[in-house]
This record gives sequence, structure tokens and C-alpha cells, in this order.
Amino acid sequence: MNLMDRMEHVGVDGADGYRIPATAPMARNEHGLFHSRMGRESGDREPARLWSDLPVIPDELKGCDLHILGDVDGQILGCAGVIQAIAANVVFDVNVPRGLAQVPSNVTRSQLVTVQVDNRRTMGQTIDLLMSFRRHNPLAVVVAGSRYFAEDDLSHERFAISDASLRTPSTPEAMVTVFKAAVKNNTRLLHVS
Repeated sequence: MNLMDRMEHVGVDGADGYRIPATAPMARNEHGLFHSRMGRESGDREPARLWSDLPVIPDELKGCDLHILGDVDGQILGCAGVIQAIAANVVFDVNVPRGLAQVPSNVTRSQLVTVQVDNRRTMGQTIDLLMSFRRHNPLAVVVAGSRYFAEDDLSHERFAISDASLRTPSTPEAMVTVFKAAVKNNTRLLHVS
């Protein structure tokens, strides 16, 4: 049983009144950042749920292989709804060197690699690994995550190790924004190289 199914059956923190509604296709709200939860008849908004409003997921993010590496504390996995919405396949490995070695280079699906770089004991090693990985696998989109980043970095300032940076823990909206910027930065830098 996956995370969303468990939450549907038991609620969050015993709040039985706030269950995830049955999975059904939702209409995309093209005018805002969130899917619409407006009632068709009355126009009143349903009561808010912690997990009910996911940001609109851009098509370029959907269907990727998502590799979540080094996330010992669950800083990236905190946005499980976004992860489920974008990933065709999720690979989780707390061991960054092993996880990077398992990212395929010749595949049909895009590869999105998120690396939590907070382990101070191995941070230098992780940075070296990311630099080497980027040289050998330029098509993989890399997002570096850290709770020590002052803010999300949508630029390619840290291009030697990543296409964008995510301050963790993150909100679903921020995660989608950073992932989208990383894909755009990766495409732009491939033309420069």
C-alpha cells in the first residue's frame, strides 16, 4: 500500500474528517497555480486539506525517472504528492555514490536527480561526485537540496554540481518551480557546451 493509500484509509494524525478523496482525474485550472476545488453549483470552496491542492505540474516534468539521493531525513520526500505526480519511476537511495552510479545515461525517459547534500562529513565527497557525474551524464537534470541554502536558486549559479538548488524542507509549489527551472537550465547549458 503506498503513502497516499495509507493516508486515505487512516487520515493524518487521526483527523478522520480530512481523508484524501477517492482518486479521480481532476480538471486542470489553467488560470492559477492550483487545481480548482470550487463547487460547480455554488462556487464555494471546499474545506482546505493539507494535501488537496497540488500545484499544476508542467508537462515537461511528467513521466521522468526521479532519483532521490542522500535524503536520510526525508527533507525531499516531504512533498510526496509532487513526487507521485511527476515520476513514472522513483529510485530512493541514501547512499549518494551508489545512487549516482545507478542513474542510466541512455534511456528514453528524462532523468531527474535530486541530491540532499547536508551530510557535512561527506559534503566535499558529494560535491566531487556531482561534478564528475555532471561531466559524464550531462542529459540528467540535477537538483541539489539543502536546509542550509538561504533560498531556492533557480539560476544555474551552481552549474558545476546542479541545474538548480532547492532549500529543504520545501513546499510543493517551490519544488515544482525549482524542478521546472532545473529542466530549463539543463537544456540551455547543453546548447552552450
